[in-house]
Amino acid sequence: MSYSHYLKSKRVIDDTEFDNLKEFTFRLFIESLKDGTPLGNLSGDEHSFPIIEDDYIGFNGVGENGYETASIQKDDTDYSFCKTAEKDYDKYVVALYHYIHLTGVAEFTSDGAYDDLAEGIAIANKIISDMM
Repeated sequence: MSYSHYLKSKRVIDDTEFDNLKEFTFRLFIESLKDGTPLGNLSGDEHSFPIIEDDYIGFNGVGENGYETASIQKDDTDYSFCKTAEKDYDKYVVALYHYIHLTGVAEFTSDGAYDDLAEGIAIANKIISDMM
C-alpha cells in the first residue's frame, strides 16, 4: 500500500494562522531530527531543510526516504494531496495535515487506517501542546 493524504481547503489561511503553521512546521522539523528521520527541501536533498517562507511551506523526506512533497500555499484554496509510499516521513506529513485540519482551514482525509495515522497525530498533538 502507498498512503495518500488529502487536504480539501475550506478557506484561505489568514496571516496569524500561517505564522502559527510556520512555527508548527519548524517544530516538526526539529522533531524529525530528534527521531532520526530528517525532513528536507522539495527534492529531498541530503543536508537540506524544509522550505518555510512567508506564503509557502514544503518538505519531503531525505534521500531514499523521500517520495512526494508535502506543501501548503497560503492563498491556495485548491485540493492538495501527498503520496508517501509508506516512507518514514509519512508521520510528519500526517502531523502537518492533522494540524491544518484542527485549525478548520481544511479537511484532512487519508487512505490509511487510523492505526497508520496514529503516530503522526500524536506528533502533531505533542507539538501543539508545546506551542501553548
